[in-house]
Amino acid sequence: MACLNSDGKFWSITTYEHEIWGSNWRWEKPVNEDYVASELVKHLNNNFYYLHITTGSLRVHNLSDLFTDSQINEMMTGKALLVINLNCESHIADILESIWEEIIIKHQIKSDSVIFITESHNIGKYAYSVAEKFKCSPFKIKHVNYVEMMSKPQENYNHKPLEFSNIKKCFLNFNRFWRPHRVALVSLLVSYGLLEKGYVSLSKTATLGSPFSSLKDFYDNRNQYIRNQNLLKVIECNKEKIINIGDLVVDIEDLSEVVLIGETDRTLKYYESSYFSLVTETNFYGNTDIDQSSVFITEKIFRPMVHFQPFMVLSTFNYLKYLREKGYKTFHPYIDESYDDEEDDDLRMIKIINEVRRLCSFSDDQIKQFIEDCKPICIHNYNLLTTRQLTFTDLV
Repeated sequence: MACLNSDGKFWSITTYEHEIWGSNWRWEKPVNEDYVASELVKHLNNNFYYLHITTGSLRVHNLSDLFTDSQINEMMTGKALLVINLNCESHIADILESIWEEIIIKHQIKSDSVIFITESHNIGKYAYSVAEKFKCSPFKIKHVNYVEMMSKPQENYNHKPLEFSNIKKCFLNFNRFWRPHRVALVSLLVSYGLLEKGYVSLSKTATLGSPFSSLKDFYDNRNQYIRNQNLLKVIECNKEKIINIGDLVVDIEDLSEVVLIGETDRTLKYYESSYFSLVTETNFYGNTDIDQSSVFITEKIFRPMVHFQPFMVLSTFNYLKYLREKGYKTFHPYIDESYDDEEDDDLRMIKIINEVRRLCSFSDDQIKQFIEDCKPICIHNYNLLTTRQLTFTDLV
C-alpha cells in the first residue's frame, strides 16, 4: 500500500543534542530515500504514516507537532496505520511506554493501528508486560534486519579464509564507544596479561555518552556494574595497570571517524593476521539496565563473518542463540560457548575471559587445527550473509 506522508516526506526525530545535529529535534527527509520506508510499501496491506526515530531518542514527541489533525484522525479511525521506525537501535523501556502514553492514550489511536519497527530480538516479552501495565492489548512490533543487510560483503573486496602463515596475534578486539562492559573487558585483558596477545583498541579518554570520564573514574565506580567479588579482586589488584592503560590504537587514532556500517580495507590486515575476534557488542549489563538486556545483533558481529574469522561475543544472555535462529552457525565445540547460557552478567564475563585465556594459550599446531576446524563454519556464515535481503519479522 502507500505511505501517506505529506509531499512524500517523513519526520526524523531525536531527543539527543549532538555536536553535529545541535538541538534540532526534527527534520524532514524524502520517503524514497529511506530504505525501510520504501520496503514497507511492499510488505504492508494498509496505508500508513511513517515516523523515524534516530540514535539517542528514547521517547516519541507529541504527534500534533508532527502530523496534521486530519492525518491523526485517519490513524484514530483506523483508515491508516502509524509506523514508528527505530532501526539501528534496540531501546526497550522508555520507547515502549512512550508509544502508549503519547500515541495510544493521549491521541486515542488503537494499539492495532500502531506498528513499531526495531532491531531488538527479544523486545516482545517486554511489550506484553508494558501492555499489561496499561491494561490493553499490545501494539504490533516487527523486527527488521537493516544492519545485517547493510553489512553484506561488497563485491569489490576479495575475502578469503584465514591462513596460518599470516597469523601474528591471537585475537582482534575493536572498542569504540566507552560502554561499561568494554572498559571492564579491557581491564581484565590487562590484568591477565592478554593485551599483547591481541589487537585491542580503546581510547584513552571517554567517548560521548560514557558513564565514566576516565579509566580512574571507571575504577572508582567499578561496583556500579561489577558485583562479583572475584572479578572485583582481580581489578583491584591491578589498579595501577588499569588506570594507566593509555591509548590503545589499532587502525585509527580518532575513533569518531570509524565506519559503523560497511567495509574498509583499513582493518583487513588485522582480521587476516589474528585467528579469532572478540566482539564487544552494544549491550551486555542486562542485570542492571533493562535496555542493556535487549538482544541487539549489530554490524560488529558481521565484520568477522565478512572476513571468514571465528568469533566470541561479549553481549547479552542468549545472544548466540538468536544468531543461530537467523541461520548462522557458531563455533562449539571449538570454542566453549557455554557463556551464552549464563544469565548472570559477571559470571558470563568470567566464562568469556577464561575462554580467551585458553584460546590464547594454543601452540602453533593447535592454531592450525583450530583454523581448519572453524573454516567450514566461517564459509557458511559468509555465504549466508551475502544472500541476505531486508525482512520484517513479527515479534508481537
